[in-house]
Amino acid sequence: MNSLFRGVRNMDQGGIESVLGELVEYTVNHFSYEEDLFAQTKYPQDSHHRELHGKLVAQVSAFF
Repeated sequence: MNSLFRGVRNMDQGGIESVLGELVEYTVNHFSYEEDLFAQTKYPQDSHHRELHGKLVAQVSAFF
């Protein structure tokens, strides 16, 4: 967040894009890890959460 703030404060388009790209990557990796845990534990709402994850990833990815 500090890097994003600095990019905005300094009007550094490249810095902002870099941080946002990292946030998108983190989001995708986090959800993938979480979905693996769902499968391992036979989480009863697995499909519902995967659907929500897919929607959020699509929204976040639309920024690029």
